[in-house]
Amino acid sequence: MTQATYQTPNAKPQLTVCIINSSGNSGKTISGRWLVKPRLQDPKYYRIGFNDRNISGDEIFATVDKLRDVHVELMMGTSVIVEVEISEFERTIDRMDQMMGCHEDYDFFLVPVVDSSPKLIADSIGTIKILVNMGVPPHKIRILFNRDPSRHSAYDYFEELTDTLDELKIPYDLNAQFQCYDFYEKLEALNLSFEDLTEHNLIDAKAHLKKIKEKGKIHRLTDTQKAAKAFYAQVVLVQRAALAYKSEHDEVFEILFQNYPESDMAESC
Repeated sequence: MTQATYQTPNAKPQLTVCIINSSGNSGKTISGRWLVKPRLQDPKYYRIGFNDRNISGDEIFATVDKLRDVHVELMMGTSVIVEVEISEFERTIDRMDQMMGCHEDYDFFLVPVVDSSPKLIADSIGTIKILVNMGVPPHKIRILFNRDPSRHSAYDYFEELTDTLDELKIPYDLNAQFQCYDFYEKLEALNLSFEDLTEHNLIDAKAHLKKIKEKGKIHRLTDTQKAAKAFYAQVVLVQRAALAYKSEHDEVFEILFQNYPESDMAESC
C-alpha cells in the first residue's frame, strides 16, 4: 500500500498516480505530462503501451508484460505516474486482476473525461465502474473534466457522468477542469518545459535554438539570427498563455489531489 506524502504548503507532494480511461481522446497524455508531472516531486513517468512511438523526454516505455516491474517502482516511496494507453487498456486491466491487490500501490486513479460525445462519456463511465469492481475505493478515483472548446451543443454530457459518480459515491468537483491547454502542444514543438516559462526568465533564444537544431527540429530556418528571432517570438506567445493559465491549473491540481477533507485523505494514505 502506498503512502501519499504531503509536505510543506509550497513543497511538491510525492504521489503515485495511474492515469487511465478506455475512451480515446480523453486527454490522458496532456493531463499526465502537463498537469500532474510538473507538480510532483521528482516523478518517474511510465507509459504502458504497445510501442514506444509516443514516448517523449524522460518518459519510460513499458509493455503490459513488464507491469510487475512498474509496480516494484510504485512501492519504493517515490512519485510515479503510470499512463495506460487506450490500446493496452484491456490487457492492463486483465494483468492487474492477476496481481490481486495491486491497485493499492496507487494513491490515486485519475480519469480524464472529455464532454465531446455521448460515447466518450459512456466509455469513461465504463472505466470508472471497472476500477470500482477491481476494488479501487471511491475516494481514490479522481475525475478531470476536460471540456471540448469546439463543441457548441448546449447539452451537458457531464450530467450523466456525475449521476453515476453520485451513485458510486465517488467524490468530484466540476471545477477540476481544463479550459485551455492547446499551448502545451506548442511547448512540445518548441522543446520547452512548463517550468522553462513559468519558473524562470525567458531562456536565451540562440542557445536554445542550437539545441533544437541539433535534434533536427528546425528544417526551413537556416539563418541563425532570423531563426532566433522567430523562435523568441513564439516563446513569448506561449509563455503568455502559460503564465495566464498557470494559477488556474495549479488550482485544478490542488482540487484533484490536495483539497479533499482530512478524513478522506487519511483513508487514502
